[in-house]
Amino acid sequence: MYKAGLAVNMPITAKSTCYANFDAEFREFWSNYYCIFAGLDHPPDHSLPALAARQDVLDSAEPVFAQIKPTQKELLTTLPSTYGYLKQLHGK
Repeated sequence: MYKAGLAVNMPITAKSTCYANFDAEFREFWSNYYCIFAGLDHPPDHSLPALAARQDVLDSAEPVFAQIKPTQKELLTTLPSTYGYLKQLHGK
């Protein structure tokens, strides 16, 4: 599901309910794996399919990503990958 761009666990958007019970907290914990997978160079193959129906959202995101892109390029050339960092940290 993740590789297809589908939400494995939809994030909880209301902070008041995020840690209200164990089930909600457990779901929130596993949603962090999206960041972990991406950091290990395993991004999904596709974006969330529902975005295709929201051109207004895509259009409003373009300038934001264009502003972030130079910093991303700089960090990609100066920082190790998550895998490289963990390998260096643990000396293997």
